[in-house]
Amino acid sequence: MNAPPFENRWLITGTFTTLSELHVGDGGAGFNGDRARAADKSKVGDEKESDASTVCVDHKGRAYLPGSGIKGALRDLVKDQAGKIDPAWEPLLGSDSPNSSDSVGGKLEFWDAFWTEGEGRDTEHYKPDQAHAKNDIKRPWWDDTRKTCVSVSVSLDRRTKTPKENLLYPLEYVPAGESFGFEIGGDNLSPEDIARLLALIDRLDDGSATLGAQASNGWGRVAVNKLEISCLDVGAMEKWKKNPQDRPPLSVIDDTTREDIFKRRDEITPPKSSDQLVIKLQLVMESPWLIRDPRQRERSKAAKENDVADKPSNAVPIHDETGKSFAPAKSIRGALRARAEMILRTLDLPCAAHPGGIPAVSTKGKGKGTDAAITDIRTKDLAAQLFGFGGWRAPLEVTRLTQQGGKPVPKDHHQEFVAIDRFTGGAADGAKFDADLAGITILTGTLTVDLGRLGKVDPTHASLGLLALVLRDLAEGDIPLGSGSAKGQGFCRLAENVSGTHGGRTFGTLKEWFSSEAVTAALAAFRAEIKTSDADKPDQAAA
Repeated sequence: MNAPPFENRWLITGTFTTLSELHVGDGGAGFNGDRARAADKSKVGDEKESDASTVCVDHKGRAYLPGSGIKGALRDLVKDQAGKIDPAWEPLLGSDSPNSSDSVGGKLEFWDAFWTEGEGRDTEHYKPDQAHAKNDIKRPWWDDTRKTCVSVSVSLDRRTKTPKENLLYPLEYVPAGESFGFEIGGDNLSPEDIARLLALIDRLDDGSATLGAQASNGWGRVAVNKLEISCLDVGAMEKWKKNPQDRPPLSVIDDTTREDIFKRRDEITPPKSSDQLVIKLQLVMESPWLIRDPRQRERSKAAKENDVADKPSNAVPIHDETGKSFAPAKSIRGALRARAEMILRTLDLPCAAHPGGIPAVSTKGKGKGTDAAITDIRTKDLAAQLFGFGGWRAPLEVTRLTQQGGKPVPKDHHQEFVAIDRFTGGAADGAKFDADLAGITILTGTLTVDLGRLGKVDPTHASLGLLALVLRDLAEGDIPLGSGSAKGQGFCRLAENVSGTHGGRTFGTLKEWFSSEAVTAALAAFRAEIKTSDADKPDQAAA
């Protein structure tokens, strides 16, 4: 089969600047350079070392974004509820099954996006000579060669409320503020094709789509900058062929063509505009709170060993790239999920002992597929359907909660502690410690539920009824955030004046959302789950 005659060559270039953490894994694990290892302290007296899941790096050892990952994120936007690509987008992005007799290859070519100096990078904060400074609080375990940091998190035992053994999760990531130059090209494209591509890129720019892993924790958000569209037509190609000294001379499109393309783009809506629940969270921190910076233990230990006069505190809050304390999305999700599981257990509804114990679901293998996987997920508990588990990406996503911009940042509250000897009733020898606690403030972020994905595994949306009960508890101040709740730390409440949308309908307060038809129906479905569960249990009285 002969290739179609050449008509034109288009090239779209720009930069992706990270707005949140970004992890595109290479399947490996390890730490590099002189980066300190994070230790698994789950066993007393047994200091283990745990390798981080690493990111893709180029020949210079710097993080980069594989073209396949960019294409995959855009393809996901144009798939229907069954996971099949919309036919209207197939010529651009290719068929789902390359082995089908009528399959086609996509016209677009996605090239790897390599790291570049960008306007989002704050070089004053992250000079190479400060990369491993003990007082660096803005980028954990920063590696200036790889342009990456390391996030360390643990999973809590639901019974003891302490870190669960062997569940330490170090993860290498690109922090906010790094830029990657991307190039997307293609032959014989029309202005309509370019408009469709730009419509997808816009979904990355507005946060509707993300790159890489951990999307449910608010990772992978990028801003699109320096967008440029160039084209090489037949006339320019023929002229170049007579003297092919340099690369073919692509020219930036003229203003009239650009205006026409962007007008077409504004009229295109990618098919995956699923109904969503979006809640703008405002969390009022009513007491000092602490979500620990995992590196502080090393800093404190080093200062003690080196007999430093001005010793750092034993514990300090984790800080973002601007130096402000914040609540990572994983901490928020963990607190909400733990509360949801507690509600399920209280009502004697099905609930896994721990998310890590839920068998992973897969669409691969004999007798498996999308339908079989969905059937499997429907057998799991409501918390697993909403918050996810192995093989099932959570329909619920949360961004990190940050302090409101433009307001004075409260100073960290320093507090001294001492452990009490249970026998003498006095201070235990050598058990004095201190901590810097984040001050009273308001944290803001966004909670999003993809109602389309949730509806696949929970058609009645009973899990939304469970979520409503969880947010009610949060509004009443019953869900503390961070460590030290037994000492009065981390008490918070969800502000009443939260706003958002639910399936296209807007609401301005939490009470208004609670009384909406959608939540009323979800709560009714949740109550039906209780009745069904009770009916399935043997009659204890008869027994």
